[in-house]
Amino acid sequence: MKKIYMSLVAASLATGVVAQNITSPLLPVKKNAEISTNVKPAGQNYKKGAVLWSNTCDDVNDWTLTNTSTPAQNWTWSTDANASPRAEFVPFMFTTVGDGFLFIDSDAAGNSAIQNATIEYTAAIDMTGNNNINLVYETAYRNFQEIRTVQVSGDNGATWTDFVIHDGSSAVNTNTANPETTVLNISSVAGGQSQVKFRFNYQGNWDWFWAIDDVRIEETDDNDLRVDGVNFRTMGTYGIGLPYYQIPTAQAQPIEFYSVVTNIGAVDQTNTILTADVTGAGTFTGTSAAGFTSVVGNTDTIAATSMFTPSAVGNYSIAYDVTMDNTDINTANNTGTLAFDVTNDIYARDNGVSDGGSFNSGEAYELGNVYDIFGADDLYGVDIKLSTSSAGNPLIFGKLYIFDAVDGSRVFVDQTADYSVTAAEMTAGAEITLLFDSPITLTANESYLLVVGAYGDGGASNDLVVATAGDSEPQTSNLYDEPTTTWFYVTGTPWVRMNFDPSSSVEEIVEGNVTVSQNYPNPFTGNTTVNYTLTSTDEVMVEITDVTGKVIEVMNEGVRTAGAHTLTINSNKLAAGTYYYSVSTSNGKVTKAMNVTK
Repeated sequence: MKKIYMSLVAASLATGVVAQNITSPLLPVKKNAEISTNVKPAGQNYKKGAVLWSNTCDDVNDWTLTNTSTPAQNWTWSTDANASPRAEFVPFMFTTVGDGFLFIDSDAAGNSAIQNATIEYTAAIDMTGNNNINLVYETAYRNFQEIRTVQVSGDNGATWTDFVIHDGSSAVNTNTANPETTVLNISSVAGGQSQVKFRFNYQGNWDWFWAIDDVRIEETDDNDLRVDGVNFRTMGTYGIGLPYYQIPTAQAQPIEFYSVVTNIGAVDQTNTILTADVTGAGTFTGTSAAGFTSVVGNTDTIAATSMFTPSAVGNYSIAYDVTMDNTDINTANNTGTLAFDVTNDIYARDNGVSDGGSFNSGEAYELGNVYDIFGADDLYGVDIKLSTSSAGNPLIFGKLYIFDAVDGSRVFVDQTADYSVTAAEMTAGAEITLLFDSPITLTANESYLLVVGAYGDGGASNDLVVATAGDSEPQTSNLYDEPTTTWFYVTGTPWVRMNFDPSSSVEEIVEGNVTVSQNYPNPFTGNTTVNYTLTSTDEVMVEITDVTGKVIEVMNEGVRTAGAHTLTINSNKLAAGTYYYSVSTSNGKVTKAMNVTK
């Protein structure tokens, strides 16, 4: 049986960056580690060709079901738009969802069930005279490690060709749109044939689901390229190119821009070229090598041959465009956009747009991201964002590991003090900074794993749920499951960032008879705590000002005795932004900055 692989992204590209790979042992993927992940945007700019045949899946008798599942499990025909095991797909939004659709649910079958199930359109379809054709269908699914295949025959089922949609090794724990339109060029198998058949095969074992509706065969336009994804990455010692959406100036390195492109037309497209235009605090235009041919039905990763190294602090926008020698019939699906920031102090793998959260069902765990360090710098803290799905009374901490260059193991470096998350912070989905007792000097050309951890509540609630924002390459965002003492990888990028800002340090400042620490947490919403110590009894005043020097609030702490004291500052009357708090006595005054988030 012939196999054709569809929508499989090339694993690596020649980048011109030499890196010493960390030989970290491959980790298993963690399936149930997320509260929710948004579906992809529904708009795909799909331009329809002439419809030659169609079926809305309104009659189960049109289909033949077979399986070798253990236990027996077939595809089902359903009119229940709420059948998805994932909330993001409730309800399914197929064009004709009300008259029925095709569905197989691996998740509901449990981890001991194995699916190998096929649903075939029973009647043969006459495509005589139609040499260039696409099989098009609406679909919804969540990837895990299943194998999804469309099988096509041009000789009434005597022989079949596999179009492998997902081979079980890529794009784990990512969603389609609701719905997504899949377009397969089947001309090589079925074009011009009088007895065309097709079927859908699903092989899984406690994976997610596959739903299909509104199947049709259309004429294929000659010239039609489609951009299936755009991205950028920097290569470091970890050995896997990583996109950084916030980059401290000390870590700025060459960035490679690339795109995933599928030829859904009927003709091979010569001189297919990607152009990536960067604008903002710096400008750059990169193009891929001339002369590349995009073959009909193929999905290719195309990268610009030159890379861009940002130097100035600010926002950078990237506009991607794919062209070819012929005129594309639908240029609206040939483009994409992304953006990143160069910062003074924050290093972030997440894209800053929360799309769900990762958790461990109330059990103790650690979760975070791999970071390549290119320039030595002092790390002060761990910035995290809570998901509003957090519950209970999470007690959390930050932790840093370095990867051993020989065996890839995680070597403990340091851990922050424990921090008790408040109900107000969970409700607000607050950002919290967990500070190390003293700054940690990170070494250039090393790879680190930065995590947030939680002790859990024995499964009584979700406990700590960390916001996720964007997708991570496999093996580059890690989750440690304390009950099984096992490291996993997750594919939703945790909002766990490196903070190099010295103003966030817990270092205390002494002036006169008063010693004042940095507020904690910082940034904060709700309450933050400031510790101060007096060497002699004195009256204490606290003043809050904004960046213009305007006094926002004055608090009289009264006369305090020599020793350690604590005060609480509330953000209810403060807009998001930077403020200063001053602790004053009769012979000393200390002022420090704090940041409020909303």
